[in-house]
Amino acid sequence: MRSANAFTLLEVVIVLTLLGLVLGISTVALVSLRPPHRAHWVAVLDSSRTAAIRSGTPVVIRGSQPDTSRWLFLPDGRVLGPNVEVLTGTPHDAR
Repeated sequence: MRSANAFTLLEVVIVLTLLGLVLGISTVALVSLRPPHRAHWVAVLDSSRTAAIRSGTPVVIRGSQPDTSRWLFLPDGRVLGPNVEVLTGTPHDAR
């Protein structure tokens, strides 16, 4: 006689198939996530600011966009450049 909690082979196959589908879709979704395009440029700016502070000398970065053609990172942490808040280094349009 069969107990009430016993699974048939068909039920087990269906559950494993559904779990495989969910895992496959989740994996594809996670792999397709990419950091925003601006993330690399922000990392360059952050490392330039850090280099200026650590070395004690100004660092100049030239951007590829016309409105950010030249950024000057000072050893005290300030940033000078077009459309930039002088004390914080954030772009004016980010406020």
